[in-house]
Amino acid sequence: MMRAMSDIEIIQDELIRIRRRCRVSWIILCGGFLLAVVLVPISYGAARAVGLAWVILSIATRMSVMMCTCPRCHKNFYERAFSPGWTRGRCANCGLSLEEGKREG
Repeated sequence: MMRAMSDIEIIQDELIRIRRRCRVSWIILCGGFLLAVVLVPISYGAARAVGLAWVILSIATRMSVMMCTCPRCHKNFYERAFSPGWTRGRCANCGLSLEEGKREG
């Protein structure tokens, strides 16, 4: 028998999803750049291909993070793509912290 999820569990699951998207965005942003830089002396053509893929994936993952909605107020979690609050981890509208969604154990 399935039980209904409580509001707190729903909020926690949504915050986990937002944190995961942020992590993937940072990994692609930093990892792709480093990979392209390392490939330049080895193979310029490969570095160009990786650089192009990096730009496209960085934009796509950042857009994915920007489109996340706050599970509490249902507005955009982040105001803009490159605002100072982008790294803060709080909802731009209601102040819900990503840390509130961490589960014990």
